[in-house]
Amino acid sequence: MTYDAKLRVHFDTEWKSYGSGIYDDEMLPEEHYTFEIPVHDINSTQLFRFFGTVARTMGHDEINIMKGACYLAFNDMRSHEDMHRVADEFDLMLAEDHGKKVIPLENKVYDLEAQVRDLKAKLSRYENPDYPGYTELEMDAMTAEMERK
Repeated sequence: MTYDAKLRVHFDTEWKSYGSGIYDDEMLPEEHYTFEIPVHDINSTQLFRFFGTVARTMGHDEINIMKGACYLAFNDMRSHEDMHRVADEFDLMLAEDHGKKVIPLENKVYDLEAQVRDLKAKLSRYENPDYPGYTELEMDAMTAEMERK
């Protein structure tokens, strides 16, 4: 016994002109699209890619398709646990958790940013040690370095 399944989506459009419009010569009077894929062994990523193709045919752009997918994953109707599992899988941080939860990746980013600030301040001091116009960021970095010594 074998299992066979197909998903078919029809998209039909019709353009009706009401007089002389600027798009009358460009628009097709009607369009008919049929999308069909085998789904007996399709995964969710492939399924969403299929619906992305359908959405592009309907005129949606990539950004709005991505926003729609994110809204499906992250909204008030989803459980916080499930949203966190998905966010963790894709190395994302939910806005509500910013600053509350310590994530190793976040620590690495903060450490790297601090190293960049320190290196910029050191380079600036070496290039022009008597310059009176250091930025606040450079002054903070220099102060932090002096406190460590």
